[in-house]
Amino acid sequence: MSTDTMHPDVARFGLELLAWTENPIARPSQLDRDKFMILRNRIVSYNDEGLDEANQRDLSGLRTLAIVEAGRQDDFYAANKGWAPAPREQLLAMGPNAPIEELVKSFSVGGLSSFAAKEIPEVRRQLRVRTIGELAARTRADIGGPQCRFAGNKTLEWIAAVCREFGIESPH
Repeated sequence: MSTDTMHPDVARFGLELLAWTENPIARPSQLDRDKFMILRNRIVSYNDEGLDEANQRDLSGLRTLAIVEAGRQDDFYAANKGWAPAPREQLLAMGPNAPIEELVKSFSVGGLSSFAAKEIPEVRRQLRVRTIGELAARTRADIGGPQCRFAGNKTLEWIAAVCREFGIESPH
């Protein structure tokens, strides 16, 4: 049984992949990589048993393109020894769900950022928070920890400045 139309799933994969390959992101961030890998994994793991020969051929081509794009991103990572920081606009669009580790890389707040870069990883581990919204819901005493062991005043100031950028109430 052969049809002249493309299977809806194959067409959707093609459109989503086209956005990545026709205008590739020059400096992919970890967030970009995560989104792309979700798409790549959906394409690669798609069960093509119910597809006709033409759709199977199209899906095979999409799988190849997805693997090539993943390789391009891997080359960027190797050449730059890491991912690019996520753009501020992308993080602001995420609102309170923006990941803290990306905020530390992308939001420079004067001399406070170096303190935040050192102390935020420990704060995240101790409080088990991932996003700025989860962190903002905590109190200053929680974030600082006993005797300000986790974070000092400069990191608390950085958190307050980032919360202002996002329009959310900072820890009190």
